[in-house]
Amino acid sequence: EDWHRIVRPGEFSIGPHCDVVYGHSVGNINFHVPLTSVYGTNALYTESYPDKEDWHPLTAENVGIGYIFDGARCLHFSLENTTDTTRVSLDFRIAISLDDDCDDDDGQDAKGDATKDTLCTPTILKDRFEESGPGYYDNVIVRIGGGGTPESDISNDDSFVVKLEPEHRLLDPDKRVGFPFK
Repeated sequence: EDWHRIVRPGEFSIGPHCDVVYGHSVGNINFHVPLTSVYGTNALYTESYPDKEDWHPLTAENVGIGYIFDGARCLHFSLENTTDTTRVSLDFRIAISLDDDCDDDDGQDAKGDATKDTLCTPTILKDRFEESGPGYYDNVIVRIGGGGTPESDISNDDSFVVKLEPEHRLLDPDKRVGFPFK
């Protein structure tokens, strides 16, 4: 899915959010490619790592400078554009996978276990927290089997998604964040 975003002076695009709130998987990576000069309040703001809350603008003086960020887990937003410049950008997400075959095999068996060399099977991309409906979490660990360490309590064959309880919890979203929160 791709978006051509246009944010005119006096407008804003969207309030603070993580993409998992809108049903996107933690297995997605966001790309933000400004097609106009981006600076100050016409920029997209994001944190550099989940829970860090070190907001910084993704600025670009020249067309074609793009950004990759973890929009699934990192809060990002735009402010009211108080500049005289309209921001136009191409924003899109990709699902992380090593499998580039275009055949009918989706890379998993009937139980949802990986049968190909993939980073994220469709089962993992539809993560277990998202399946329960709209929700919000700050940080998770996603592990796909086969990468355990000998010291680990977890079998090398297990895959899992675990919610981490952060030391400093973010506020639960409400109507200020927008749909689906009221």
